[in-house]
Amino acid sequence: MYAILIDPDNETINNVECDATLEGIKLKLKCKYITVVRISNAPEHHMYCDDEGLINGEHQKGFLSNLYGGVIAGNALIFGSDGIGGEIDCVIVPESIKCKWVDLWGYIGNTLSHNRILINIYKGYTERGITWKILIKYIMKQY
Repeated sequence: MYAILIDPDNETINNVECDATLEGIKLKLKCKYITVVRISNAPEHHMYCDDEGLINGEHQKGFLSNLYGGVIAGNALIFGSDGIGGEIDCVIVPESIKCKWVDLWGYIGNTLSHNRILINIYKGYTERGITWKILIKYIMKQY
């Protein structure tokens, strides 16, 4: 089955062939636990990523994209959806995906978790009347 692999370590977005089983997805993502996130501007597709990506400290890079409104740590796989819970080939063109590569270690340093820092960043901006959605849009315009 065809999917799109977003690989922040190599800063690439490519079509790949992938076994659409749990084990096949985990193998491509290089993780133990996966989660599915909705793609806001392509509802007939969904993205798998590392469920513990922002907290387990195993990823050095992540990304922000025009597909999802938050930081994804590690690799992500995009599949098409058959509408009843199954996977189909992804028809999104890789060139249409815009990513800002993020150095995760720059966020967490040696002692703080990603979530705590993201929450503190979010609190700082909301105190100034800026919503998370506006902040992500601003970050995405910077590249």
